[in-house]
Amino acid sequence: MKTLIRRSIQFYKKNNLQYILIRILYKILVLISGIFLSPISIICFINNFRILKIDTARIGHFSIEPDIILKGERLGFLKKRKYIILIQDNKNTNQHLKNYWKQYFTIIDNKFIVFLFNGISIFKYINFDTKFIINADENSQYAYLINKSWGQRPPTLTISNTDEQWGQNLLKSLGLKDGQWFVCMHARDPYYSKFDEKIQSYRNSSINNLSLSVQEIKSRGGIAIRVGTSSREIPIIDGLIDYPNGIYKSDRADLYLLAKARFIVGNTSGIALLGSVFGTPCALANMIPMSVMGIGINDITIPKLLMENKRVLSFNEVMNSDIANYRYTSNYNDNLIIPIENDEEDIFQLTLEMLEKLDGCIHDEEGKNMQEKFKMLLKPNHYGFGASSNISLNFLKKYINLLVKNGTN
Repeated sequence: MKTLIRRSIQFYKKNNLQYILIRILYKILVLISGIFLSPISIICFINNFRILKIDTARIGHFSIEPDIILKGERLGFLKKRKYIILIQDNKNTNQHLKNYWKQYFTIIDNKFIVFLFNGISIFKYINFDTKFIINADENSQYAYLINKSWGQRPPTLTISNTDEQWGQNLLKSLGLKDGQWFVCMHARDPYYSKFDEKIQSYRNSSINNLSLSVQEIKSRGGIAIRVGTSSREIPIIDGLIDYPNGIYKSDRADLYLLAKARFIVGNTSGIALLGSVFGTPCALANMIPMSVMGIGINDITIPKLLMENKRVLSFNEVMNSDIANYRYTSNYNDNLIIPIENDEEDIFQLTLEMLEKLDGCIHDEEGKNMQEKFKMLLKPNHYGFGASSNISLNFLKKYINLLVKNGTN
């Protein structure tokens, strides 16, 4: 409730009265249309149609939520239904991902028809709220359970032949040689979602700390490609292609690059999930809160460490307190907890570990035991409880003192 109030205050501060009145009028019209269209909602319900309540303007939600619905149905965990996805914001929705989901869902993006279905959706029985998949409040996320059960089955989506041919030309235009592998790299910045930046700023990180990883990828014959938002404030990093600020930036290119990368170096941001639904492994740095893990079974995670009273908290201290689920900047500020960004070396070691994993070179029983000790700290109410992904072995070895403190050894 506090978060809702905070967001509402920010909204009213940033928008003028005219815009607010238009929004109120729109909601009133939606309510009126819903009343008149109530018979249609009943017909849709009887015929097993449901409206998926997805924030399609957020790439992470628009990627993982339909993905988990499909996997849940195929595993027999979810009842099969005829799902409708309403595109509320065509401007910010990845148009090309929309094309991929059309083979499984009814996608409606016509403004007038979306308006009518918004009216129908005032009746809760016709809706299927996807919040439990990746955005459940103070609880574990259903996506972890489904992906653990899914195991090493093929990903939900695969690149089409048409996109493959188009994508090969894109890679050549970006300077890659035929057959050259590449890694997508992302550091969450303040430019993607200015509306809630003050609420979510604790998730940000510096792209400068990717430099060593970029050099390592280059030394092994690969190419590092930055993905994310366009920003002229991004520093020049030798060996890193700044794709978002170039002329080839598009929804189609975003999707192709993330789907075809050897892996993604990401963080606590939804963009990596676009790669996940195509089966791309993710090396995720700066994950926060500490209970967040990678969604994919092949993901590797390192969390931001947390400092209180000039002392770094042990993993046990964090996981046995409310701090493990802090999801807003105010949670940290109000409780004088300082998130510590992963440094260059930590992200470099994470990148090395992913490279070794993909090459089949990791055989470390001691390290695997350490990973299990960390995962045993996850409780049923924690965000990433039940995750099939792992914490980085290199990270746990470096910070072994944080794992063995306070009864975790």
